[in-house]
Amino acid sequence: MGQFCNQGGRAEPLYELLREQLGERLPAWMAKGESGDLRWESASCLSMCGGGPNAVIYPEDVAYNHLDKSTLEAIINALKAGEDLPK
Repeated sequence: MGQFCNQGGRAEPLYELLREQLGERLPAWMAKGESGDLRWESASCLSMCGGGPNAVIYPEDVAYNHLDKSTLEAIINALKAGEDLPK
């Protein structure tokens, strides 16, 4: 949610989708739920400013850049279904 990654509020619709699909975000120390739980948190910097909005999926360690709402929705759906992440 850094100032350069979220220029023009591009991340705001993504935050709304995350809240709708996964509930409120949790602090990092609380984000370690039971196996299979999907949790999200915001980061102030991922060192990918030019590609924002960005997301990193753990534990897969897969980064997404220039993220839009449809791609984020596909990621969430794949994670919920236990499917491979979209490319």
